[in-house]
Amino acid sequence: MLINCLIGSVFIGSAAKSMASLISSIHFLNLLSLFLIEIAAFLKAEYW
Repeated sequence: MLINCLIGSVFIGSAAKSMASLISSIHFLNLLSLFLIEIAAFLKAEYW
């Protein structure tokens, strides 16, 4: 019973970690795309 509980908690912990890394990578990609859009708008305003 105790081993079952430990395995379950480890599994849930690793799932939560992978979920958090996925969310942070998506967040990073969103920030990166916003940054690129800002740069593109700036260049368009400057040179066109």
